[in-house]
Amino acid sequence: MPSSMWTTFWRKGRNPKRALAAQNNGANREGTEATRKCPPASLGCTVAIGHSHLIALVEAQKARIRQGQELTTHLHTILLQDEELQPNVIPDGRRTALSPALRRRLDNELAALPQTPPFLCASIGGNEHFLVGLTEHPQPYDFSLPGRPDLAVRSGVQIIAPSLMRKTLERSMADTTLSLAIMTALREATDIPIVFLQSPPPVSSSDFIRNNPGPFQRAMEENGIAPASLRMKLWLLQSSIYRQHCEELGCRYLEVPEEAVDGSGFLQEIGSWHDSIHASPWYAELVLKQIDMALQQSPAAEVSR
Repeated sequence: MPSSMWTTFWRKGRNPKRALAAQNNGANREGTEATRKCPPASLGCTVAIGHSHLIALVEAQKARIRQGQELTTHLHTILLQDEELQPNVIPDGRRTALSPALRRRLDNELAALPQTPPFLCASIGGNEHFLVGLTEHPQPYDFSLPGRPDLAVRSGVQIIAPSLMRKTLERSMADTTLSLAIMTALREATDIPIVFLQSPPPVSSSDFIRNNPGPFQRAMEENGIAPASLRMKLWLLQSSIYRQHCEELGCRYLEVPEEAVDGSGFLQEIGSWHDSIHASPWYAELVLKQIDMALQQSPAAEVSR
């Protein structure tokens, strides 16, 4: 793959990562304050730490509170986009560690819990596949994904080896979003088990994405939207990288709720936020139910009963 392939994209209009950070900045502080205290009725409290995909969980939890539901689970959230937590990680000899500000925040949130939780939740990164493949590239490309022959490879475009496509995503996770480094640093910062949440898959409809462009509108206008099969392959490839990293760290990887996807594995449109790249509170409610069940099935929950 030519090295200029991805730098060409970043020269097109606004940097989507910066646009996403600006879009979510206001929600970060509101979500943090709304989830700081555990309701007395909650049976399980834990810390959820992550990037922008965490905001849907914040909104879903706030919706439960507004509706007067008796919470069985309560998440104390740490949103990594908070300005006070920048940078999230720092060099520490030959490894990477959580920054002092982030480490203090994690320690403070854990200290505020009624008891040590059976696990932490983390939603790290998850949008790398969109950054390289939501919109069509000026040099259209495709690749085959082993095990998914149903996802066709286009003709008449540049064909990239799956191994090279994987390295491209891994490089984005390591160098651009630092997702893999943050996951490793978080694992080394605590002995508490960690459950990493799989990011939601893409929706299949190009019309839906076109009507909900988020920060990618200019890129869509210039280059169009990438085919659904390519977007799905990128998400699956990204998920396999995160899953492998979780296995190496000894962490659980919680996959998307089955109810949230259609028969082909694409996200139902109701599960997408209006920017086409984040989940809606409807989707997040399904994830909260997964977390509810996992907490209730934990050994700590059995002892508390």
